[in-house]
Amino acid sequence: MKTNRLLFTLAFIIALFSFTSLPANASYLDLSVLETDNSGIIDTNSLENAETFLLSSGMTRTQLANMSDVVKLNIFQTFHEQGSLDDDIDFSSSYSEIINMENQTNGEVSPMTISSDRLKLSVYGFHNHQMGRMEEFCEFQWLVLPFEQVLKNDSFAYSLCSDDWYILPASEGLSLYLGNGELYHEFDRPANGTENGSSFTIRDGPIKEFRGVNRGVIHFSVRPTYNYPKIEWSTFLGLYYVQDISIFNNTNYAINVGMGSFTLSGGGSNIDEAFLRTSVLYYR
Repeated sequence: MKTNRLLFTLAFIIALFSFTSLPANASYLDLSVLETDNSGIIDTNSLENAETFLLSSGMTRTQLANMSDVVKLNIFQTFHEQGSLDDDIDFSSSYSEIINMENQTNGEVSPMTISSDRLKLSVYGFHNHQMGRMEEFCEFQWLVLPFEQVLKNDSFAYSLCSDDWYILPASEGLSLYLGNGELYHEFDRPANGTENGSSFTIRDGPIKEFRGVNRGVIHFSVRPTYNYPKIEWSTFLGLYYVQDISIFNNTNYAINVGMGSFTLSGGGSNIDEAFLRTSVLYYR
């Protein structure tokens, strides 16, 4: 009996090491593969309605083609919940790029370390005439994650680079999605919020690991600070992503959101970062 138990234990250990020991070319999980089959998660009719709405707001077909289905539906559903699906919504601007981190710095943000073939950050702005404000949608998308990597204890933050705007209370939220487009989790309040912006930390108790999540969308609303006639307000919007690369995803760090800047304290070598600075416009 003891011999059989020993053989079973050895077989289990061998199988475990066979699974976890990966060759170099298999050490990363390509998440683009997951998006080829939505398995019925994304409803075709809803997606068509979302695309029709976005085109009617003034977005071009080229811009639409560069958007993920997830962010299309997120934007459409947000305006639907506001009751604003009509001629009062105008597409304002968008910016999207795969981040190039080589020797990139911004103020107090340290040199970026997330490689350019792994992370994409995007911003989409809409003028909501009915409510007299701008609606901003900020998306992060992991193109490639380390094998079995989870997003637990990562952070996604944004910052306005001008005091011409103020963020509307209770307008902020972060939605997280799996690779097949399924909504996985929602945060209705940031971990750290200031008058300049907010940061959301992907953490919800000790059990949830956020495994398989490859993208998230922050939505927030802003209005001009000054109530006087002005043809155009322009400012810059900063996006900042922090990845906890420690084994147990329990690194202790904090993000301070300033005007167009982010300051990271703690973390050390257990943290990777990405930053994007882009312009957004408000027309009155």
